[in-house]
Amino acid sequence: MSIQLGAALSAQRTAHHLSQADLATQLQVSPQTVADWETNRRQPALAALVKLSQVLAVPVQDLVGIRSPQPTKRHWWHPFAWNATEKIVPWYASDHQRAEVAIAMLIQLLADVPSDQTELRAILADHYQQIMAQVTSVPYVLQSLELQVAGCLHRTHYQFAPADEQAFARLLALSHIRGSLT
Repeated sequence: MSIQLGAALSAQRTAHHLSQADLATQLQVSPQTVADWETNRRQPALAALVKLSQVLAVPVQDLVGIRSPQPTKRHWWHPFAWNATEKIVPWYASDHQRAEVAIAMLIQLLADVPSDQTELRAILADHYQQIMAQVTSVPYVLQSLELQVAGCLHRTHYQFAPADEQAFARLLALSHIRGSLT
């Protein structure tokens, strides 16, 4: 089972009073490609989602119908108050819930990575596809992402902006079933 984005994409397109052909022209893809995305026959590539977000001027999370992760703070009386950190997903979240949050975070991260960082963008896009297809667990995909991004950053001497570095750390924390997301 894979993540289904078609209904949310269709809703955003119609809310902006665009036909599939109009949107396809702006994205420089065929109208059939847009139709395939909306009927879940194919999933848009990560770069296409970023471009869709820019064309429709909506946050990526709204575009794909994923609610933006809202951290919740534990109360001081919580039995585990010693680890009172903000959580994006609860420790008992399903793999599907983790996938939705990871997709939203990956899309936002890719939008902030400069276009000249082709290797890093390719790594992010590859792991996005793995999460979308749900061929393996989200924690496994994120652990693989962490290793590949670390190698890429070392080879290219690229550094995330501080906000992106925090976003990446929060993304990786999704791989820890009981890990903190500070």
